[in-house]
Amino acid sequence: MGWKLLSLLLLNSFTGLVMAAVFNKTRLLLLAQMRSAQSQIGPCDKVNYLYRHPGDCYKFLACTTYGAVPMDCPANLVFYEREQRCDYKYLVPECRDNGDPNPCYQNRCYRGSCQIDSTKSLGYTCVCEQGFTGTDCSIDIDECSSSPCLNGGACTNLPGNYSCTCYNGYSGPRCEIPPCSTSTCIQGYCSSATQCTCYSGYTGVKCDTAPCPVYPCPVDVPSYSYPSWEDLNCQSYYNCNRGSLVKRTCPFGQKFDVVTLACQNQNEPDRFFCDIFIGSPV
Repeated sequence: MGWKLLSLLLLNSFTGLVMAAVFNKTRLLLLAQMRSAQSQIGPCDKVNYLYRHPGDCYKFLACTTYGAVPMDCPANLVFYEREQRCDYKYLVPECRDNGDPNPCYQNRCYRGSCQIDSTKSLGYTCVCEQGFTGTDCSIDIDECSSSPCLNGGACTNLPGNYSCTCYNGYSGPRCEIPPCSTSTCIQGYCSSATQCTCYSGYTGVKCDTAPCPVYPCPVDVPSYSYPSWEDLNCQSYYNCNRGSLVKRTCPFGQKFDVVTLACQNQNEPDRFFCDIFIGSPV
């Protein structure tokens, strides 16, 4: 029993001596590093100030009340004394190499383009695509927040865009097209909730494009006029005068009479304007 106790005491004593030797060696090594650092930067007159390591960009020297302590920057970063921080190598003039990559060599902008900008801390800025924002263009703007869907339509936000679901017969990208009605189809009729069927010769979503016959105008024919059928208000006409065809407009308050082939007061009785021929289904 006595022998075991003696062995235990000797072991503890030996362990203590080893730990003391290791601690002393570590302390001496740290003191040596501090003295070396001190000799490199001179008197440590700015406590808590960080100095650039004169021989290694990836290290810096921290000035403490005990002297200068060498420290390491995180992986792949170098120390920037002016900014008092570790930063990317291409941003630190003292540590930049001619072979350093362009800060935009790896496009860090998720939905945008990278542009070099020395005024930014990262050395670049992102120009985002429409519908995206944020430093790296990774934030999708909620286009539905501006309520783009009209007439009770429901908005669904999409990456960089939006979509409207229309109700009550409305259609279009923003539900801006009203359901088909008599007033919607100018020269036609509703064949469905959203579509017009045009009368003969008329075209367009609202059947508002009239047929436009333009007759020949021979040089040996004296002056004559005929209606401009594409004008649903009957206020314009074509005049042919020996090979010269000109489209003209009636004076204010007049329409083109298809019988007299001249502009007449639209309130006069017994006049036959072009609109009496327009609007009848064929």
